[in-house]
Amino acid sequence: NQHEETPDFKSYFPNGVWLDYYTYETIKIDENIKQVSLYGGLNHTNLHIRGGSIVPFQDTNDTSKVKKTWDLLRSQMRLLIVPDVSGYAQGNLVVVRGEKTDENHQYFTITYTGNTIKFVLEDGTVTDSEGSEINEVLEEIHIASTNSDIYNADFACAIGKDQSTKEMKVDKATHPIS
Repeated sequence: NQHEETPDFKSYFPNGVWLDYYTYETIKIDENIKQVSLYGGLNHTNLHIRGGSIVPFQDTNDTSKVKKTWDLLRSQMRLLIVPDVSGYAQGNLVVVRGEKTDENHQYFTITYTGNTIKFVLEDGTVTDSEGSEINEVLEEIHIASTNSDIYNADFACAIGKDQSTKEMKVDKATHPIS
């Protein structure tokens, strides 16, 4: 048994909410600092994300067929939102093709509060040099919240720059590789 061969180990976590990136299990630390037992298996990297963070990521596992950076350009992005104890999170997203040095880009600040996600275009443009929109890059948004009320929502939508709405599904976040 792999678990027996590689024993659990302890690590210190400061106050706050911490999310295990691979299992989406949350650890809530109410003390100043606390020692937590973590699994030390050979196939598990202990990567934890602090509450209050919004992290963009892409699927790069073996089934994604991503072999080089160019392959990422065809792959949709996902956001992982990990609210802090007050329900707030913030992060940044840069959208750029990366094909040349002087190309159109988008730099967003993303905030999550009160079960609302807000994207603010801080810099860049919404079209590329051919006039095509370049802001259709998000495939999924994962909200790993300790507040279960978010999963009781009966409606969620995205509002486009032309004020059009697109209905969205609300599900409990599960890691795409689990």
